[in-house]
Amino acid sequence: MVRFPIEPTRTALLLVDLQRVFVEAAPDGLAVANGSPGLPASAESTASP
Repeated sequence: MVRFPIEPTRTALLLVDLQRVFVEAAPDGLAVANGSPGLPASAESTASP
């Protein structure tokens, strides 16, 4: 494992939501996502038809 010093004033934290990638890649993923009432509104609004 590579170790390097972290300087907080010059460091950015990036959060990447991969949920959309997995949904779009799954067979019938968008159909399942659009028809599932259990998904949060944010997940439903990002799904493209």
